[in-house]
Amino acid sequence: MGQWPYQSPRTKYIILVAIALFAGTQVIAKICATLTYFDDIEILLESLAPLFTDIMAAIKLANSVVKTKEMKRLINRIRVDFASCSTDDELKILKQYAEDGRRFTIMYGGFLYSIMIIFMIAPMKPLILNTINGTDERPFVHHTEYFVDPQNYYYPIIVHSYVTVLVCVTTVVTMDTMFMILVQHACGLFSALGHQLRYLVEDENLMIEVNPSISNDKPFKKLTMCVYKHKKAIEFADLIESYYSTCFLAQAGITVIGMSASGLQAVTYVNETAKFLQQLLFSYAHLLHLFFECVNGQRLINHSERMYEYLLNLKWYQTSFRTRKVVSIMLIRSQLPCVLTAASMFDISMETFSTLYATLSSYNDINVVMEDMASLMSDTAGVIKLVNSALTTKEMRELLARVQLDYASLATDDELKIMQEFAENGRKMTIMYSGVFFVLMMLFMIPPLKPMFFNNLNGTNERVFIHHTEYFVDPLDYFYPIMLHSYITIFIVVCSIVAMDTMFVVLVQHACGLFTTLGYRLCHITENDTLLIDINPSRRNDKSFENISLCVHKHQEAIEFVELIQSYYSTSFFLHVGLNVMGLSITGEIKIEIK
Repeated sequence: MGQWPYQSPRTKYIILVAIALFAGTQVIAKICATLTYFDDIEILLESLAPLFTDIMAAIKLANSVVKTKEMKRLINRIRVDFASCSTDDELKILKQYAEDGRRFTIMYGGFLYSIMIIFMIAPMKPLILNTINGTDERPFVHHTEYFVDPQNYYYPIIVHSYVTVLVCVTTVVTMDTMFMILVQHACGLFSALGHQLRYLVEDENLMIEVNPSISNDKPFKKLTMCVYKHKKAIEFADLIESYYSTCFLAQAGITVIGMSASGLQAVTYVNETAKFLQQLLFSYAHLLHLFFECVNGQRLINHSERMYEYLLNLKWYQTSFRTRKVVSIMLIRSQLPCVLTAASMFDISMETFSTLYATLSSYNDINVVMEDMASLMSDTAGVIKLVNSALTTKEMRELLARVQLDYASLATDDELKIMQEFAENGRKMTIMYSGVFFVLMMLFMIPPLKPMFFNNLNGTNERVFIHHTEYFVDPLDYFYPIMLHSYITIFIVVCSIVAMDTMFVVLVQHACGLFTTLGYRLCHITENDTLLIDINPSRRNDKSFENISLCVHKHQEAIEFVELIQSYYSTSFFLHVGLNVMGLSITGEIKIEIK
């Protein structure tokens, strides 16, 4: 969008002028339409939603123009951070966060562009059907006022509208994906720092010199480097805050007003599928945009807060006094997380998102609108689980291989019995979970069949669909194919959710079994009850030491298995939380309305 800080000023200004000519002129036309139809509340509300979206994109673009120097500093810092990685593990962590950011941006951009395409297709449907029927109704994407006859200049206006929508969405996607990349890098810095702290003390020797010389105090040298990197990570987070702070405040106000206007319009057009879908997508695009920013702000808070946990887990008892003093200072600083704010008025976090969403929900009674969204979100949840399993096949293969290895390495029948008991409990839980899901599926699928059965007895012809769909054909003429398609889709979605969730239960049960087995080993670490103990035996004769060493190894393997589960399900859980919050809210609103 002409805002890459390393491109030439000439290229930058040419792109900005092109954007101003295409998008800016249409924004003026929308403002003119808003003023022209100010007395018509319906047209006014229709005009406000796209106008607010254009203004939000303009704010993002203006912010990037004004703060080019700050963006250059941020990008330079990323280059320096990658170049200054002292170990391959740190570089791997930063690359992993960068890769996660790339995946998130692809999904986010894909979703916004999908909404854009649906929004742009809606006006084309009447145009195509009118051409077939020989009529001359030609709808527009949104209300504009060029002070000419719109039907005479229909194609120039519609092309201008489509170009403006594309420019607007591309601007939002570009700025938001850059925001995610920066936040991901900041999170990666804190995570890499935590990795360094974890391995600050390399050996397990408890014979510690608490006052060594600085030249011989290796943990102290490493910790001073960690202090420096912690300071740099905080400075990077502060740079992000200074770049986006003012922009966030303006966007929050526009999002609230835009969602309210779109929600009200969706209720107004509940019987007009095309317009209803258009306004609904507008509303949920705004909601997704708000959720996107708040989730990233929350991730930064969580990663910076985690520094306190990293420091607490540090083997400080194996360090010198001077090292412990530095740890104490870092603990004090780590109690204050890095927070992104909207001009210091409120935090960009999930708490803010929940508050705003609750407020917006109280303004709009869109109970009928929400019926379609509940089932759509369930389908989306199933797709997310399926896609996650397809993208992380290697991790699942590694998890299953670890399960096989753990069973093969059990030393006693009692340990095998413990693991089998946890596996059996997991099997029972998965059967119950699957049973509940499939029963709910049957209860959901049966009601539409009930009217069909009684209609055949009564001689009537009422047909009920399982949920709202739009195939752009007469649904009653294609009732059975549509119903069959719906039932197959529901079955696939439920099977996907059940398969992925039951696998999750099996893995978690196995992890719990590993820790329980470890506890059993610790309880039986000494084989006799004699009180005649040799407190300084040779290592060859110290069976308790050998047993505890094996327990340490098993404990480390159990922790690694849990971290593997975390890496496999992390992204999926992140997306499910957002879907569940919105899905539960929608279902709850429908339930209240039914009562």
